Amino acid sequence: MESKDRQETWTQTNSLLLLGIVDLLEEKGLLDKNGFLERLTAFKDESIDIGLFRNTEDELRGDAGYHCGGQQATVRMAERIGLSSGDLLLDAGCGAGGPARHLAEAWGCSVVGLDREYDRLLIATIRTRLMGLLDKVRFKFGDAAEMPFEDHSFDVVWSQGALPFTGDVKKIFQECYRVLRPDGRLAVQTSFFTSRHTDEDDRRHPDFLPTGPRNYLEPTLDCLKAVGFHQVESEWVKESVAFYSERNPKASAWFRDRKYGSYMVTAKKS
Repeated sequence: MESKDRQETWTQTNSLLLLGIVDLLEEKGLLDKNGFLERLTAFKDESIDIGLFRNTEDELRGDAGYHCGGQQATVRMAERIGLSSGDLLLDAGCGAGGPARHLAEAWGCSVVGLDREYDRLLIATIRTRLMGLLDKVRFKFGDAAEMPFEDHSFDVVWSQGALPFTGDVKKIFQECYRVLRPDGRLAVQTSFFTSRHTDEDDRRHPDFLPTGPRNYLEPTLDCLKAVGFHQVESEWVKESVAFYSERNPKASAWFRDRKYGSYMVTAKKS
């Protein structure tokens, strides 16, 4: 890691840890958070990233569009699986917890967020406290390929913008199946290549997604069926064209032709 990158990593980590400490001190009545942060701005250009102390509505409820479709896609997927207030939902790869908070707030369900990045879990916990939702949403460190939960623990396993890019796809889906209760539902939104994509597309746009895993929609649906899921369905996320074209204009035809883009995949446990 280059020296500059290392310094940026340390700066971010130290800022997050400081924010967590400040929140705890305020909770115990030992510190006025607003006054402290106001004085802290004098160090903005040195070792403190003040931007991490701001929480917009998008960040609190939708992670500022981290996943394609933002909060609207979260709502559509929740409606698609018939989410209810009595459900216990696992958000696998929860990140900073935007969808988890929105689901708990809007549907009244209880949510457990799982992620393997400590800094994201810290942000998630702090933002959840700011919204007063710690009685409905909690977070746990762990890997989706080895979930730290008992069999038949959840009514819904949910993930947006994370699975199945986090490891062995089949193993992850086996874990999803294991922790779901009978008749439990799976809801995943992420980016896929489709069978419409060809080698010629790669030759025309070699700079697009040159590295990393390539997950194809059709084999993923087959994998879910092989694991034991039924009623396996997929739905194109209409915002994909604008979302990806803005970031990769040279390959915009891919998204218009649905060769690559975001899909919602839902399934039920047998």
